[in-house]
Amino acid sequence: MIKINFIKRTNIIRYFVFFLVLFYLSSRSTTVVAQLDSALHEKMQSLLLNEGLTGAVWSIVDSLGIIEVGATGVYNNKTGRLLRPTDKVNVGSITKSILATGILRLATEGKLNLNDPVKKYIPAIKIINQWEMSHPITIRHLLDHTSGLTDLRLWHFFSENITEDVLLESAFVNNSEILKVHAPPGLYFSYSNMGYALLGMVIESITKERYEKFLDNYLLKPLGMKNSSFEFASQVGSQIDNTLAWGHLDNKLPVAAMPVYLRPAAQFTTTAYDMALFTKFILGDGFINSEKFIETSLLRQIGIPDKTVAKQNGLKYGYALGFRTRDRYGYVSIIHAGNILGFTSMLYCFPDTKQAFFIAHNMDSETANYERFYEAIIKHIKPIKKNKPLEIISSGNLSLWDGFYIPLIPAVEPLAYFDLISGFSKVTCTDKHVVLNPFQKAEIKLKRVSKNLFIADGREEPSHLFYQDSLGNRLMIDAISAKKKVSNFYMYYNWISLIAGLVGLFYILLYGCIALTKNKITLITKPIFISFSGIVLIIISILFLVTQSFLRLGDITFGSALLFIATCILPVGLIFAFFQCLKRGLKRRQEIYHFAAIVCALQWMLILISWGLLPFRLWI
Repeated sequence: MIKINFIKRTNIIRYFVFFLVLFYLSSRSTTVVAQLDSALHEKMQSLLLNEGLTGAVWSIVDSLGIIEVGATGVYNNKTGRLLRPTDKVNVGSITKSILATGILRLATEGKLNLNDPVKKYIPAIKIINQWEMSHPITIRHLLDHTSGLTDLRLWHFFSENITEDVLLESAFVNNSEILKVHAPPGLYFSYSNMGYALLGMVIESITKERYEKFLDNYLLKPLGMKNSSFEFASQVGSQIDNTLAWGHLDNKLPVAAMPVYLRPAAQFTTTAYDMALFTKFILGDGFINSEKFIETSLLRQIGIPDKTVAKQNGLKYGYALGFRTRDRYGYVSIIHAGNILGFTSMLYCFPDTKQAFFIAHNMDSETANYERFYEAIIKHIKPIKKNKPLEIISSGNLSLWDGFYIPLIPAVEPLAYFDLISGFSKVTCTDKHVVLNPFQKAEIKLKRVSKNLFIADGREEPSHLFYQDSLGNRLMIDAISAKKKVSNFYMYYNWISLIAGLVGLFYILLYGCIALTKNKITLITKPIFISFSGIVLIIISILFLVTQSFLRLGDITFGSALLFIATCILPVGLIFAFFQCLKRGLKRRQEIYHFAAIVCALQWMLILISWGLLPFRLWI
């Protein structure tokens, strides 16, 4: 464990008191602080072992401004080298918090206005916004994830056909529909990596240089973040950095960093100490060496939404200016989580007590519970609770809000259909509370605190808003999502359609396999032969896809190309079989079964076509 003292320049009295505290601690016993450090370090080691993770680095800022950094685990699981507190890590989406701070610096200098339309700076980028006249996308909307844009496309983060210096506009030229706005900008939260890529382009438009170079020189250096950079770094290749820890996947296999198209949203390497310096600045007044670096008023707005439907109707907290307000463990804090190939990270700030911590794991696990680490550090630093319990009122009659809710804005296109099938939540209202059941997630109980505001168990402030818009749509909104109510019939219809389609396809596949073993010639003459061939090709393409690197998921490969061809053949084959069956007549029981299977499969194919999923292209 390394202990690093940082003295904040203040008046002479605080300066004197600070040294008195240090003198007192050192005169009492040098083990007082060491025991606390040792206990936390042992706890982190234990959690790392229990969760099956490779390593972690962290930093803590206490209320006096003292920075404490630590590390445990391995730098590279293959070599066994231990992870050091000074090793660098990738932070994923925490990059957004730092880039947003760069935007605030430009705003402070008067080089941009947060309410400026984005088109003012990047007019060549095509944005399809049907609300352009009344609700143009502004810089503030991009910062707050309220632009109405979707999150990303698969190839934005899963592609090997990219270099670290590819132009940012390359992320938006493959598809003219990629920047389509799905809701009036400024009203609803919807996380968008593409939005932050656009912010990188805004910086380049203003500064006339690569955003990486500008932010490294004019943001990181003034903040003292000497071991951090927006420039791409990897453990291999031409951009090798031997101090950058190796990332790891679920099997603890080391994986090197790779460039991505949306790098302003997720490409940043740093150390635990540098991130502590960053949090100290965010919790401060915006001055560096008595000179204004960022307007204090802007720093006070982070995590506080601006003019959203949620804010206008009583939800105080959410996402704003690159940070999210989080209500957990009895504290309201400002955070940002990060996730990128091989790494998972978290940044926590407690504005009331001027405390903060940062932690990064060099393993991206689907099963580990990272929350245990955050909770352990919070218990270690013990922020002071200042929130008063809210008064709970009777739920009353809320039956009109019962039902299913689906995302208002899809996350990944063209996969919005899967948001419908697996991203829904079920709301059930009782006399005492509202029960929220997100699909495949833990149940959440909400209690009413006002007409339309509710609070989840364990929260300090209202967490959910039930809202009806001017068109009559019923919406359920929280800090990081907006979902609209759909009819039960609509959900049941889509589930039945899905099940019927899968049953129909399975029947065709099974019959085809049986017929193939008996008489190949007979199968070729059957109306379902083309459909059967399409299904077999889909299976073969999936086998190729699962055996290739997942990092090529968004590239045109043999597997993805074959999947595209197969999903062209299948619906055509089903349509052909449908009319052939009608032409020949349904005289025998087997022909009726065939026709029923074809109808079941065909109706599902038509639904997938209407959702833009067929023919299926992973690279769009």
